[in-house]
Amino acid sequence: MPSISKVRFTNVVYDNGNKRYIDSTFRFDGHNGILLLENGAGKTVFVQTLIQAVLPHKMVANRKIQETLQLSNNIAHIAVEWVLAEQPKRRYGLTAVSLFMNSNNELASQRFALEYAGDAFSLAKVPFTQQEAGRTRPASKEEMAAWCRGQVLRPVMELKSAYLEEKSPGSLERLMENDYQQGVLDF
Repeated sequence: MPSISKVRFTNVVYDNGNKRYIDSTFRFDGHNGILLLENGAGKTVFVQTLIQAVLPHKMVANRKIQETLQLSNNIAHIAVEWVLAEQPKRRYGLTAVSLFMNSNNELASQRFALEYAGDAFSLAKVPFTQQEAGRTRPASKEEMAAWCRGQVLRPVMELKSAYLEEKSPGSLERLMENDYQQGVLDF
């Protein structure tokens, strides 16, 4: 069964702009984890944000993500790296979403998923931040779309078919809902 290796939040702003994850990575390495925070410190925000990388636009605790995060004139990047298999070589899957408000002030997103083995790729290599004039800023939706198009990624449907044929116990297919079944890029 897939397990979480790492979670990365970039430019996740909440609590009316008073709290934020600038570019934070949380390491689980396939182990169980626990969030120990005071009441009101953001446990539900953390879980709701994490869920967006698998089930974009889903509500948690009767909260819409656009009501939880500051997304007006802002973009939030969320990614989960999954351990799909340990043997014969460790295999990873990545599900990610960039959330923003579109020109009609409606929640919109860019989504992608990919698989890789060993050290061929890592969550840290996803360019959710950019350097500009000596400062780090969040990558725009256009920059993320360009990066995704420049990757050599197998479409999710191919991955899904390959796993169904292999009957792999830890497959990316288990991580995906209908939102990801059209392919790696969904812009």
